Amino acid sequence: MASAPEQADELGRRYLALQQSLPAGWLLDGVRCASSGLKPDQRSDAWQAVARAADGASITGSGLTAFAALDDLQARIGSGTLAPSAEG
Repeated sequence: MASAPEQADELGRRYLALQQSLPAGWLLDGVRCASSGLKPDQRSDAWQAVARAADGASITGSGLTAFAALDDLQARIGSGTLAPSAEG
Protein backbone atom coordinates (compact mmCIF):
# COMPACT_ATOMS: atom_id res chain seq x y z
CA MET A 1 0.00 0.00 0.00
CA ALA A 2 1.27 3.47 -0.87
CA SER A 3 2.22 5.92 1.86
CA ALA A 4 -0.05 8.88 2.64
CA PRO A 5 2.22 11.34 0.75
CA GLU A 6 2.29 8.99 -2.26
CA GLN A 7 -1.49 8.70 -2.18
CA ALA A 8 -1.85 12.48 -1.97
CA ASP A 9 0.49 12.91 -4.94
CA GLU A 10 -1.45 10.34 -6.97
CA LEU A 11 -4.78 11.95 -6.04
CA GLY A 12 -3.42 15.31 -7.17
CA ARG A 13 -2.23 13.87 -10.48
CA ARG A 14 -5.55 12.19 -11.15
CA TYR A 15 -7.49 15.31 -10.16
CA LEU A 16 -5.49 17.42 -12.64
CA ALA A 17 -5.80 14.82 -15.39
CA LEU A 18 -9.57 14.71 -14.95
CA GLN A 19 -9.79 18.51 -14.95
CA GLN A 20 -7.87 18.60 -18.23
CA SER A 21 -10.19 16.01 -19.79
CA LEU A 22 -13.38 17.97 -19.09
CA PRO A 23 -15.13 19.63 -22.02
CA ALA A 24 -14.78 23.39 -22.46
CA GLY A 25 -16.83 25.29 -19.89
CA TRP A 26 -16.66 22.55 -17.24
CA LEU A 27 -14.56 22.66 -14.05
CA LEU A 28 -13.80 19.99 -11.49
CA ASP A 29 -15.45 21.43 -8.39
CA GLY A 30 -13.90 19.05 -5.89
CA VAL A 31 -13.64 15.68 -4.25
CA ARG A 32 -15.29 15.41 -0.87
CA CYS A 33 -16.80 13.12 1.70
CA ALA A 34 -20.47 12.48 0.98
CA SER A 35 -21.57 13.17 4.56
CA SER A 36 -24.34 15.73 4.81
CA GLY A 37 -23.70 16.62 8.44
CA LEU A 38 -22.13 15.58 11.71
CA LYS A 39 -25.05 13.67 13.23
CA PRO A 40 -24.61 9.89 13.08
CA ASP A 41 -27.45 9.48 10.57
CA GLN A 42 -25.85 12.10 8.28
CA ARG A 43 -22.38 10.55 8.18
CA SER A 44 -21.06 8.60 5.23
CA ASP A 45 -17.87 6.81 4.23
CA ALA A 46 -18.64 7.43 0.55
CA TRP A 47 -16.89 10.07 -1.57
CA GLN A 48 -18.11 12.36 -4.35
CA ALA A 49 -16.29 14.05 -7.22
CA VAL A 50 -18.25 16.92 -8.76
CA ALA A 51 -17.80 18.75 -12.06
CA ARG A 52 -19.76 21.94 -12.78
CA ALA A 53 -20.52 23.93 -15.89
CA ALA A 54 -20.77 27.72 -16.12
CA ASP A 55 -24.54 27.43 -16.61
CA GLY A 56 -24.91 25.68 -13.23
CA ALA A 57 -25.21 22.13 -14.54
CA SER A 58 -23.29 19.51 -12.57
CA ILE A 59 -22.37 15.86 -12.72
CA THR A 60 -21.31 13.75 -9.75
CA GLY A 61 -19.23 10.61 -9.53
CA SER A 62 -19.27 8.57 -6.35
CA GLY A 63 -17.34 5.76 -4.75
CA LEU A 64 -16.01 4.30 -1.53
CA THR A 65 -12.74 6.22 -1.92
CA ALA A 66 -11.74 9.55 -3.43
CA PHE A 67 -10.03 7.62 -6.23
CA ALA A 68 -13.19 5.62 -6.94
CA ALA A 69 -15.27 8.82 -7.05
CA LEU A 70 -12.86 10.34 -9.60
CA ASP A 71 -12.97 7.11 -11.63
CA ASP A 72 -16.78 7.14 -11.60
CA LEU A 73 -16.89 10.77 -12.71
CA GLN A 74 -14.38 10.02 -15.47
CA ALA A 75 -16.53 7.10 -16.64
CA ARG A 76 -19.64 9.31 -16.73
CA ILE A 77 -17.76 11.94 -18.72
CA GLY A 78 -16.31 9.32 -21.05
CA SER A 79 -19.76 7.89 -21.72
CA GLY A 80 -21.05 11.32 -22.71
CA THR A 81 -23.23 11.65 -19.61
CA LEU A 82 -22.59 15.33 -19.05
CA ALA A 83 -26.14 16.05 -18.00
CA PRO A 84 -27.20 17.97 -14.87
CA SER A 85 -27.39 15.92 -11.69
CA ALA A 86 -30.11 16.21 -9.08
CA GLU A 87 -27.96 18.71 -7.20
CA GLY A 88 -27.33 20.86 -10.30
